[in-house]
Amino acid sequence: MNISRYKGIITPTIAIATMYFLVRYIGLNDLVKAIRLIDADYLILALLLYGITLSLNALRWSTIVGITGYVISAKKALHFQLIDKAANAVFPTSAVGMAVRSMLLKREYRIPTSKGLASIILDYGFEVFGTFLLAVPSLFILRSVLPSSLNNELYLCLGLLGVATLGMVVVNHSKVSRVVKNYHEIGPSGLFGRLVNSKMGTKFMDFLCTFTMLKKEPSNTYHALGITFGIRAVEAVRVMVLFKAFGISMPIYYFLLLESAWLFLSPFMITPGGIGAVESGRIVLYSLLPQFTASSVAPAVFIDRFITFWLMLVVGIVAILLYGRGSSEDKGFTGSFELLRSPSFNNEPV
Repeated sequence: MNISRYKGIITPTIAIATMYFLVRYIGLNDLVKAIRLIDADYLILALLLYGITLSLNALRWSTIVGITGYVISAKKALHFQLIDKAANAVFPTSAVGMAVRSMLLKREYRIPTSKGLASIILDYGFEVFGTFLLAVPSLFILRSVLPSSLNNELYLCLGLLGVATLGMVVVNHSKVSRVVKNYHEIGPSGLFGRLVNSKMGTKFMDFLCTFTMLKKEPSNTYHALGITFGIRAVEAVRVMVLFKAFGISMPIYYFLLLESAWLFLSPFMITPGGIGAVESGRIVLYSLLPQFTASSVAPAVFIDRFITFWLMLVVGIVAILLYGRGSSEDKGFTGSFELLRSPSFNNEPV
């Protein structure tokens, strides 16, 4: 039996079932009552802070695209990222949104797919690196007051984030960097040579070449890293403010640490847009703290998801419609996927 054939039915069913049992466990009446009592001033501030986060994310990605030797405005980067959010709201993983973004870069800026995709992955890489650097001191401060179960989970997440960070450093090591940049000189003999000189191998090595550019563009690299610290700080303040809207107060380093754990866990959500899985996962993560219960953090988590998912889904759809109106070749999201399947997109020079 090929389960993948029924993926379109299974994952939405899991999402609906998870949301149903989660709301039933928390208590619908209690949840609605808590949301009605939200402090409107804090909610408005949280919305404004998320707008700053989106703007900083767009600025960082446009800076990273500059590392690859191309130029894209922060305004256009924000537009593409909003389209990405709409795509990821429909599908279980972020792969479709990344593909659409790289396609848009190729279409409007003639950026080869491998370079565009690498800039997106590198954007995630900076997010991992910056989050890791901020989370480590937070864990050092809180390790004695956190329960052992949460400490173990945080150690695992930070350890894996550290491995990813080390991978970025290794790729930029002078000897490794030299091999990556001169991969075309590797002869076809031997298994490694045949793999590197294959079509997929060539695209992969070109993809890695983008990561070796970090040393060539140090100003953009440091700029992107500084923006990352700003993003993580603003996001931590935003979540702190949102919890404050429900009368829950915690120091900012709690949110810096717990959001770093969530950065690692979020890619593993299997439902479309993470519906149900994200809500339950974040509630479980926060309720591991001894001073909180699932019912006390649930309203803040649901409002957070309203801002970062449902509201962004609407905004992303508007971004798609606006892009479709300005396109002369094909219209909106459907046209984007038609272009993704076209031979010119899959076989363009890298």
